[in-house]
Amino acid sequence: MAVLFKDQPLEQAVMQRTQAESWLRQRHAGARVLLADDNEINREVAVELMRAAGLEVEVAEDGQVAVEKVSAGGFDLVLMDVQMPVVDGLSATLMLHGNPRYAQLPILAMTANAFDEDRAACLAAGMNDFVSKPVAPGELYATLGRWLPGSADRAAQVPAPLPAPDPGAAREDLVLARLERLPGFNVHQAVANLLGMKDRYLAVLRMFCEHHSGDAHRIAQLVGSDEPRKARLAAHSLKGAAATLGAHGIAELAAAVESRLAGEPSGVVALELAGLVDELDLRLRAVAEAADVPGTERP
Repeated sequence: MAVLFKDQPLEQAVMQRTQAESWLRQRHAGARVLLADDNEINREVAVELMRAAGLEVEVAEDGQVAVEKVSAGGFDLVLMDVQMPVVDGLSATLMLHGNPRYAQLPILAMTANAFDEDRAACLAAGMNDFVSKPVAPGELYATLGRWLPGSADRAAQVPAPLPAPDPGAAREDLVLARLERLPGFNVHQAVANLLGMKDRYLAVLRMFCEHHSGDAHRIAQLVGSDEPRKARLAAHSLKGAAATLGAHGIAELAAAVESRLAGEPSGVVALELAGLVDELDLRLRAVAEAADVPGTERP
């Protein structure tokens, strides 16, 4: 099935939403999926997409929790982020597939890294396939469709969701227009990747502002406290969440901070890092203001 929404106009993505949901629903509705990802924004978007297609989804915040939840039984498939705290996705996969009870359980890697060596590491750990981040609906649905067990009886028991009224559509369009004017922001594609659900996109964006608006200051404090590893993890998490929401300018800045923190920040690197963090703070505040997040004011 060719339902690839990447780089597709918003109108087409909305028009094909029913088709994509119907395709996955008819074959796999009611299937139980465990999503393991430490990034709340990425979890929210992926869960929204899967539940829209009739899948039952539970979440785990790290690999250890994922192993514990799978051990309780009942999952048809696991979507596993590669980089997570406590136990990472590769280690969690090795634990699960090393147990004969779960040797055949499909585990799909979720990763922003498309390099051959990263994919080789995932395959070596026993992962079955890949879903790129930020998540695109077409790729997610197609990959899930390849690995989920189908059940026509189960699908018939899951009713299709009724369309929700949209009384705030004009207000949503106004906020989206403000966001689109920000540098390095592709709202159009991000909303398309949420199947045109503007209200859900804005809800997740405001969650992003709530959880990540202070990240620049937090990164600076961690660097000042000589904790570059924690600062790098914070930059990595911000990068992934921003990319998911179309905030590519913020994602690129966060990626630059993450890269600078690969070694000990000192001298010129420290000065570059300070400039990046300052720019990051300005962009995060601009997003919060454009999105009408409480506590911020627009001029």
